[in-house]
Amino acid sequence: MAPLPHGRLLALLLCAALTLTTPPVPASASAPATADAAAPAAAHRAPPALTAATARAATAGAAAAPAAVRPRRWRTVSARLQVATFNVLGSQHTRGDPRWLPGWRRARLTARIVRTRGVGIVGFQEVQADQLRTLRRHLDGYALWPRDTLGAGARRLQLAWKRSRFQLLETGSITTPFDRTERPIPVVTLRDRRTGAQLTVVVVHNSPRRQERDRDVATRAQLKLVNRLRRASPRAVFLVGDVNERTEFFCRAVRWTELRAADGGTSTRRGCRPPARPVIDQLYAAGRVEWLRYARSRGSWVRRASDHRFVVATARVSRLVRVRR
Repeated sequence: MAPLPHGRLLALLLCAALTLTTPPVPASASAPATADAAAPAAAHRAPPALTAATARAATAGAAAAPAAVRPRRWRTVSARLQVATFNVLGSQHTRGDPRWLPGWRRARLTARIVRTRGVGIVGFQEVQADQLRTLRRHLDGYALWPRDTLGAGARRLQLAWKRSRFQLLETGSITTPFDRTERPIPVVTLRDRRTGAQLTVVVVHNSPRRQERDRDVATRAQLKLVNRLRRASPRAVFLVGDVNERTEFFCRAVRWTELRAADGGTSTRRGCRPPARPVIDQLYAAGRVEWLRYARSRGSWVRRASDHRFVVATARVSRLVRVRR
């Protein structure tokens, strides 16, 4: 046999050396390893030791995780205020009657009653031009609205509040029937300077005597207004005034709206339980308001000023404030 060329001989020797040094590969090596086959390899890898530092880090991480989704915290701030309603007995009702002082002098007594009691907000009914002038002159420290801005018909309903306590934010009105005519119902929104709470106040006076239809129409409009105000904003709503009904207005107001009467009582589909000894001069509130005290005054000043009671109640008005961190 002829000898192989020198280059080919070197190539054959190199292939033989590689064959002798490479171990055979089992047929199952190309398939995925099973748990039994992988176990011996895993047994040689010991888990990392749990040191004190590692434990502290894990604990800190677990405690910090809920902080990312922790809800915001809130606190409640509240303040008390006195709310009142008073029908001042319009001047035209007593003109020439020797049993009564002139309207403007009775209005001066009314201003004295409000100032002496320190009332924060009061709604007046039956205010005439001479009485309005007197109230504006003698209610020191109080603002009045609407005065004459909504016309002579709206003059009869006035809202007054302490300027030092409340800031006027908005004014408005709706129109309801009264004594065979139509007139505006004043609405104001105030901000309590102590707490920042905002509240809306409505003063009403519904038709007297046998004018049931007018009262029903006015009541529906007034309660719709309350519901609209409550849907539009979380502000508290106060409704005050002479409704000329002892129980019917109450039963509808407490059942159809969130209003709660200052002198108690309940009204549900199962029935109505009016307050004890109800009167036509009433105070209501809806929202974050808690009624605390209630009184009806017929003191000497009140008796000389009007044929109505001076109705006043203390309310606690609250609002939620976000806690700053």
